[in-house]
Amino acid sequence: MALSRRSIVLSGGAAVVLAACGEATPTTTGPKAGSRPAAIRLHVRAGTEVDTFDQRLPELSQKFPTVKVTIEPFPSADYLTKITALMAANSLGDTFWGGNAQSQSSKWAHLGGSRQLDDLVRGEKLDLGQWYRGTVEGGKLDGKLFGLPFKLHPSFCVMYANVNALSEEGQKLPDATTTWDQLIDLSRRVKKGDRWGILILANGQAGQFWWSWGRSWGAELLSADGKKAQLDDPKFVAAIQFAYDLTFRHQVAPSIQQLSTIGGAGTGFENGYGGLMQGSSSQKSMPTRVKDKFQIANFLWPKGPGGQRGSIAISDYLHIARQTQCAGEAWELVKHLCDKETGIRLGEGTGGASGTCGGRPDVYRHERIMANPLHRAWLDAVEQVMPFREPHNFRMQDIEDQVLKPGFDALWKGEQTPSGSYMKSLNDQVQRILDMPRGA
Repeated sequence: MALSRRSIVLSGGAAVVLAACGEATPTTTGPKAGSRPAAIRLHVRAGTEVDTFDQRLPELSQKFPTVKVTIEPFPSADYLTKITALMAANSLGDTFWGGNAQSQSSKWAHLGGSRQLDDLVRGEKLDLGQWYRGTVEGGKLDGKLFGLPFKLHPSFCVMYANVNALSEEGQKLPDATTTWDQLIDLSRRVKKGDRWGILILANGQAGQFWWSWGRSWGAELLSADGKKAQLDDPKFVAAIQFAYDLTFRHQVAPSIQQLSTIGGAGTGFENGYGGLMQGSSSQKSMPTRVKDKFQIANFLWPKGPGGQRGSIAISDYLHIARQTQCAGEAWELVKHLCDKETGIRLGEGTGGASGTCGGRPDVYRHERIMANPLHRAWLDAVEQVMPFREPHNFRMQDIEDQVLKPGFDALWKGEQTPSGSYMKSLNDQVQRILDMPRGA
């Protein structure tokens, strides 16, 4: 695959040929940032936050006029594979995007691709309290920090509502006190014609989606040390049974086949095929697409029997490559792109940004973000988000691809039921993956 590169010269003038950075070991920053010409390569996902990077990078020129940043975007579908391959070939750039959803950040740290940041934090007494504690902790491996928080969302713990559909049926918007029984009753009342009562994102939202459901019932997908599968926990089984019943017992939610006919949960909701939808923070931008077709509101999803609104601190990070010879400049770049202003612009959903905020209280509470009426529920959610947890061997992608997605797809196609024996079979498959060693 050909490499796509775009250069931004932070010099306030014409591009110049820059010398390579001076020598720097993985445990030192090398010469002071900005004291010499420096060329920095930044790997990111194409089409997601690149526009926001383009907006913010030139602002570094006032501090570091001789630093040249080259953005190297890779297609999202290829990104994880590409970064791992560059690490193996010792060809990784200086800085790169990562995340904890599929354990990629921890895996890259284990493989030696990303640089530990604790010495840099200590060196300038950087206040990590600028970011939510859950997202900082989610960027650590074995207690060591390997990524600075870029974005944070608490997963699928908020419901969106088609206000017009509710009003047509004489129903009021639910709130944080609404129970699941009340929400099921509401879903029955707004289900009409080709409009479903509630759309849940069961299809393809493997790990973080089911973690949220399990936690609402007081269960965990994996043990605290990430070494034991817990899908056969009776509480976890009960959570899956409840979600399953929304489709096959209460018939207020579509099966996978029925969901595909409306283009999926998000697309279906935006086109009026759902009264309610379990969604993510990236969908705060839906009104820009729905326009005047109907009004959208949202609210925290109901507490489960476990007394919790299940969630998980899913975060994005910016990393510094261990091999960089420009650690000082790379560190300044990472801090700049994880700052308050970048986090706000991400949350505003400008350019290619999804609308998920930077992982900072001063971002989530900022007036520019609070101006979006769909944000309040996400502020409430993130300030009570439950901790991140992952497999000890970083094989979350394998668990999702090989077990969770096909296993839960079979449920929502009606090919299986969430019986104790079926859930045990899935648990055994996950355990076999967890029993594998840490590695590539």
